[in-house]
Amino acid sequence: IGLGLALLLVPIAAFVTYAFPDYVAGVEANYRRQPAVSFILGLMTGPVLAVIAVLLAITICGIILIPVPFFLLLGLSFVGWTAIALTVGRRASGLLGMNVATPVLVLIGGAVLALVLVPLWSMGSCFRFFAGAATFLIGAFGLGAAVMPLLNRLGNGRKTRVDAPALPGPATPPAPAAPAATAPAAPPSGDVTASAALSAEQAPTVPLREDDFTRINGFGQVDDARLKVAGVRTYAQLAQMTPAAIAAAIGWTPARVEQAGIIAQAAALAQ
Repeated sequence: IGLGLALLLVPIAAFVTYAFPDYVAGVEANYRRQPAVSFILGLMTGPVLAVIAVLLAITICGIILIPVPFFLLLGLSFVGWTAIALTVGRRASGLLGMNVATPVLVLIGGAVLALVLVPLWSMGSCFRFFAGAATFLIGAFGLGAAVMPLLNRLGNGRKTRVDAPALPGPATPPAPAAPAATAPAAPPSGDVTASAALSAEQAPTVPLREDDFTRINGFGQVDDARLKVAGVRTYAQLAQMTPAAIAAAIGWTPARVEQAGIIAQAAALAQ
């Protein structure tokens, strides 16, 4: 960890957020929604990719592919740290009362992380150990959250192949027509109406599923209640709304909705 490296990586992270805002916001939503799973995946990703690199080294044809797992690890770790910087930037901008774009939030969050970790690393001795341990443990959350979309795509691809419809078999000849049966006499209209009313009363009412919008970063109980009053019940419904519609429902500005990445977070939670 060094100041020069931080000055290089933080602007790149801001550019990645500008180019792929939905992906970065989705990674952020992943580790906020499933922190334990993200942390475990982050701890496992490094060893798994190392084993893959060793297996590639064993085979002659796979030697040229040895750098691929390491570049993949670096890329996923960078995306994970970008999402973490975005979260830190949101908290810092909220405390300062700032309303800035998402890439600027990454710049703010990256600067805060650098101001904490770089001095510890520069002090050497046991402080360097603490800085390295904090970097590894915090980065595990982001790394695991960045791996989740890849695993979800792999799982969805396998499910699609398993659930593929079978090819149609040979057509079976039609069965001979059965003799027409005499239809029973229809009950009086009064009985039909009473039966329909009784069936309607006995039919169980299925309550509509309601999602907890407080799981979205930046939302509280008041925002959750306002969305429910506006008729928005699920993450999928929220993800289909425009920033202006969301702002009108919860009393925000459209710029603040875009800055907080509400739509991207809702889309990630709806998966």
